[in-house]
Amino acid sequence: MTRKFARRNPLLIGALQEIRYLDWALECLFPAGRKRRTAGMWWADFRTGFSEQQREAICTYLKGVRSMLGDSIDPENRQLLDEAEAIWASSTQQRRGD
Repeated sequence: MTRKFARRNPLLIGALQEIRYLDWALECLFPAGRKRRTAGMWWADFRTGFSEQQREAICTYLKGVRSMLGDSIDPENRQLLDEAEAIWASSTQQRRGD
C-alpha cells in the first residue's frame, strides 16, 4: 500500500499492526446501520462517493488482511471480512458494468 493510503487511513493500517482492532477497521468499511443494506439509491450515492481507485484499494486491503491472517482469524472477524469483501467486490463490479 502506498504512503498516501496509509496517511489517509490510519485505522485500516493500525489494525494490521494491532489485530485486536481489526473489527474496528472492518466495520468502518460498511454502510452505517444494523442491516447494512447495499441496495437502492442510498447505496448508489454512497458508492459513487468513492473513486474506482479507492474501491480497488479497499478490495486490495481486504485481500491483504485475509492473506496475512489466514486461518488465524477469529470467527467474528472472518464474518466481517466475508461481508466486506462481498460488498466491495460487488461495488467494484457494478462500477465497471460487469
